[in-house]
Amino acid sequence: GLARGEGQSMVYNAETGIVAMTGNAYLTQDGASFKGNILRYSISAGDVEATGNAQRRIQIIIPPSATQNNSKARNK
Repeated sequence: GLARGEGQSMVYNAETGIVAMTGNAYLTQDGASFKGNILRYSISAGDVEATGNAQRRIQIIIPPSATQNNSKARNK
């Protein structure tokens, strides 16, 4: 799906197909979001590599799959 990203600095490497976002980097794709000091996103593979530091930890939110079978879910 469509990916959207931001950061204080963004660099695209045409040879590797990787976008490096640094400084309060943020990326969303298909309902998932990634936040960190540095994010590297591979356009061809759709992979994300996140790096944090002492001041900013990594945050990842991955929504459940719409096709996931929830029959094993139970309430307590």
